[in-house]
Amino acid sequence: MPRSLPECPQLEHLKKEAKNLLKRQRQRDNSVCAVLKHLPEFRQAADGEILDAKLTLAQAQQAVAIEYGYRSWAFLKKAIEVLGPAPDGGRYFEDYRWRKGEPVGIDAINKPAKGKSFFRFIAVKGGVRVEQYDKDGCFERICHDPKDSHFGERKRRCQVNGETIAAFHIDQDGRVVAYERYFILSKRQPITVRCEVYNADGRLLEIHTPKSVSETAQDIVVTDCLGKLEVILHHAEMDKGEPCSISEDWSE
Repeated sequence: MPRSLPECPQLEHLKKEAKNLLKRQRQRDNSVCAVLKHLPEFRQAADGEILDAKLTLAQAQQAVAIEYGYRSWAFLKKAIEVLGPAPDGGRYFEDYRWRKGEPVGIDAINKPAKGKSFFRFIAVKGGVRVEQYDKDGCFERICHDPKDSHFGERKRRCQVNGETIAAFHIDQDGRVVAYERYFILSKRQPITVRCEVYNADGRLLEIHTPKSVSETAQDIVVTDCLGKLEVILHHAEMDKGEPCSISEDWSE
């Protein structure tokens, strides 16, 4: 079972925990092996091999994150950011849907009840952030953040690996701010491609799933990280090459 974060987790405390884990490993403290075996590279390793390894701080941080039930240090940091007190405007809902590109809460609740999962809407710059919590009131994921829609200058660098193509959004400083993974489903014309969009931290934002309408038309069904419909993009006249005709069908 993962360890529970303290009631008011502080990132600095967790950084110190990771540094202490690294220090103890270098001192050959056998008690660290159980934690470090959370890492894939040490899962089958003997304790001696773990204590002999040249452990890095990044590996120690990753082990701490997994110990607390998060798949990466980046996800743990993001969880701590959103686990603080809700800013003014925070509201709770049993569910949500999309309307014209914006999430809308369904069935408002005054206070989350024990034993029921819920979503929290928080007013932030540019709109609202939607967070999901489980029935124990523990943070699960960010479902939407207005920052997700702004990837800066969309300079793209592509990488092809078999049937998978990755397109990276690069900012002015050359940093990856978002990326897309394309999966070729069919090479018959028009080519059908499924796309997954992630932010720089690897958090899934959207899935674009193609649906063939005719030999020259496709619908791209855009869903969020929970599979909730955002918009349908109707592509027509695809036989005439790029750019084809695209119209948007927003969910209501």
